[in-house]
Amino acid sequence: MVLEFAVFTHEVLREFGTEVLKAAGSSQEEAAGAADCLVLSNLKGVDSHGVRLIPKYVKDLQDGFLKPDVKIRLLNETAVTTYFDGDWGFGYTITREAMEITMKTCRQKTSST
Repeated sequence: MVLEFAVFTHEVLREFGTEVLKAAGSSQEEAAGAADCLVLSNLKGVDSHGVRLIPKYVKDLQDGFLKPDVKIRLLNETAVTTYFDGDWGFGYTITREAMEITMKTCRQKTSST
């Protein structure tokens, strides 16, 4: 028995993933960011976190379990932590936004001391 596999370039997979996630309700920016993370997982050999998740994400978006284009809310901040509510948005988007806010806060606090 011979198994045959389709082979696609990472550019084609990024474009495909972006278009599918956009069609499911995400903005261009969010869809492209998520697709990029998925393809990078495949390129690193972590296929369990790669483009195979696209059908699950589409279903989760359709079922309302995953929400497109949400903005995080800062719930609590201390001198060394920030605590956010991601409101069931894409982890890729939520994590990036939380990291950027936290780094900005850290820079402000360290430059004022």
